[in-house]
Amino acid sequence: MCIDYRKLNQKLVKDKFPLPLIEDVLDTLQEAKVYSTLDLRNGFFHVDVDEDCRKYTSFIVPDGQFEFNKVPFGLSTSPGVFQRYVSSHVVENGTIKPSTEKTQAVRKFPEPTTIKQVQIFLGLAGYFREYIKGYSTIANHLAI
Repeated sequence: MCIDYRKLNQKLVKDKFPLPLIEDVLDTLQEAKVYSTLDLRNGFFHVDVDEDCRKYTSFIVPDGQFEFNKVPFGLSTSPGVFQRYVSSHVVENGTIKPSTEKTQAVRKFPEPTTIKQVQIFLGLAGYFREYIKGYSTIANHLAI
């Protein structure tokens, strides 16, 4: 199945997350002593689409109308979203967790006292939504 997202891509805000150049990756690996091979062919399908955005990935087939729960191929933002996901997670002993830098940023964030500070905190905390059950409901209460 192939979905044409060209019209949606024209309306999406471009993801500015930098994709690494192969030359930079090779330079980084040049001095490495241990290598690993990963099959990332279906990598996008490991990253959740925000619940509020799933309706935009909707498609119709003879069996009905469906929407993606995971990041689909074809969206202009998918490569940046996936790169951000991979770059900011630690894979260790069969588990995937957020990087220490990300968790420290939340721990060190001062208690918000203004609406603007709450908005900034929600932007930061949104990164952890896949690790927090009911995050959308919790965040919605903070945003009101």
